[in-house]
Amino acid sequence: MMPKDIYYNLGDNYCWHLEHDVALVIQLDLYFSIALCKFDTMRLLKLSAITSLLVLFIANQYCLAQYISRSEPIPFNCPTVCAGGKLILKVNQVENFSSGTIIYALLSNASGSFASGTTQLPSSRFSFNQGASWINGVYTFNGNVNNLYFEIQIPSSQAAGSNYSIRMISSVGYQSPDLFQCSGNNKITVTQGYTPLSSVSDTSWTTGQWIAHAYTWTSTTSAILNTPALIASQSFFNPANYKGHFLKNSLSFDINYGTGSAFMPGLAGVHHDGTSFTCGEGYTINYSLRMRRREYFNPGVYQFSIAGDDGIRLSIDGGNTWILDSFIEQSYGQSFKSTAAQYPSGICLTGNVDLVIEYFQRPVDSRVTFNAQLLSTPFNDPVGLSVCEGQQVQFNIGTSVGAQYQWQISNDGGFTFTDLSNTAPYSGADAANLNIANAAINLSNGIFRCVITGICNNPLYSDTALLLVEPDAIFAKQPSNRKACIGETVSFEANAGLNVDYQWQVSNDGGITFTNIANDPVFTGANSPVLFVNTYGISDSLIYFRCIANGCLTSKTTDVAQLSIGKADAEDFLPNVFTPNGDKVNDTFILKEEGLDLIEISIYNRWGQLVYSHSGPNVAWDGNYNGNSMPAGIYFYLLKTVLTCTNKAVELNGTIQLLR
Repeated sequence: MMPKDIYYNLGDNYCWHLEHDVALVIQLDLYFSIALCKFDTMRLLKLSAITSLLVLFIANQYCLAQYISRSEPIPFNCPTVCAGGKLILKVNQVENFSSGTIIYALLSNASGSFASGTTQLPSSRFSFNQGASWINGVYTFNGNVNNLYFEIQIPSSQAAGSNYSIRMISSVGYQSPDLFQCSGNNKITVTQGYTPLSSVSDTSWTTGQWIAHAYTWTSTTSAILNTPALIASQSFFNPANYKGHFLKNSLSFDINYGTGSAFMPGLAGVHHDGTSFTCGEGYTINYSLRMRRREYFNPGVYQFSIAGDDGIRLSIDGGNTWILDSFIEQSYGQSFKSTAAQYPSGICLTGNVDLVIEYFQRPVDSRVTFNAQLLSTPFNDPVGLSVCEGQQVQFNIGTSVGAQYQWQISNDGGFTFTDLSNTAPYSGADAANLNIANAAINLSNGIFRCVITGICNNPLYSDTALLLVEPDAIFAKQPSNRKACIGETVSFEANAGLNVDYQWQVSNDGGITFTNIANDPVFTGANSPVLFVNTYGISDSLIYFRCIANGCLTSKTTDVAQLSIGKADAEDFLPNVFTPNGDKVNDTFILKEEGLDLIEISIYNRWGQLVYSHSGPNVAWDGNYNGNSMPAGIYFYLLKTVLTCTNKAVELNGTIQLLR
């Protein structure tokens, strides 16, 4: 114990009198590490100079030392906060600063270091009563304080990372140790921020997506809300207390904000898929959610379950009735409700259903869960078919206990349907399997569906199935002979019906043998109903084409069509010399008549005497006139004809030399 004669009313902040020697002053240093607040200056003057200096040293160390304790995150774990979000720190002690000194939080760089890249964050609000009430603005020191709650906002531009730490710092330079009392080496995680959604009415719905409308509420009692009367006395969904909304894409979900003061709506991508709340904005206690979703259910038997801390209930008729109701203050483990209890065989649904979940939260836990499970399907949807004429057809949807069936057909594209009966070609019109014997062409493009009754309150309709009936490969159009001038592009056409595979073939030996055509610069459309031929790339003057069509059941071949290719210049048809000398080589003036029509030719000697004339084909002058051999020399011709490839009449004149 310290000597009694130096003890003096520590509770009144006068600490003690110092009337003894230096040894006692040093002994004071050894026994106490408390804050010395005031000195009896008159008695201090009685001490020696050395003793006075030692006392002042101790006073500086223990009486007037500035001090900020390490901060703790609220709740006590290493938090995750998005850029732009808010974080609450608990500071156990702040002591001995000059009045008006600003206290900040200091955010490290993304690697957790305070050497560079730090960010000073003043409080956005603070509390002296552990969050029961708050004071907005920057905290300035105005006396020693314990258990200071200090809210900061992470800048929206802060880079995402998981190695940040936090210290407390004063405007005069004092720094506390790092953040503590959370796992993960006392580091926080900063995640990417987001752009808030626009505000909406609290009566709005979404299709294929949950919209959770959030409200705050104030309890009218401190009692546990575990009776209908207490629940009815609360105003969970007062429009005046509407705060905003968030979205959730998945039909089933488990939104768990945990224990303590985690913000609703929480982190994007974890608790929601977009929200009108800004990053870090939200509520920790006494809030409620009304979640709405218009969901299309494929025909089936479903089971639903809910759970929540605290109250939760489910409606599948837009909120008119609650098929699951656990709307009381309770723990999550006590709240589980399932439709399996009331509907052991499941609930049969089809089409759009308006789902509503209502939930309220009271400290401290916050969790809401919904699960939708497909137990069975009452039928399988029929599948569209494409068949050949005369084949058998079956549409199958499977069987379900207690179900009755009625097949229907639509011939107007699905606008109206009529019931089928068990008359040819149908059988099974009132069963799970519809059979069609010898499908006829007139059934093509028919749309079939089945109406199922007896297993749901309302009739169920299967999806529709389209039936296509194709004829066998029968050529409705045959390719025809064509004539063309060199350089023209001509086409051959064959039509054998729908769903037919085509292959064009060509023959260069008079139609004896044919080979398949491939698409190239000369031929295009080799596997289609129309073949295009570029005659510029063909050396033969006469070639042949045909088409093979592979239909539903057999293959058919068209007639053979020929292509005659002619020259476009008449001069190409006339020789310029002949030698009627009896050697049987070039003895006759012969016109190259292929490609010419309506030929008239006259040949004259140099005196203008007509020595040969002919109309029609087979032009051939042997160099004689009236049985006499004409002398060698130059003769003149006049040719009138029509070019086959252009169908154009031409008149040509020129010379020919007769040699003997």
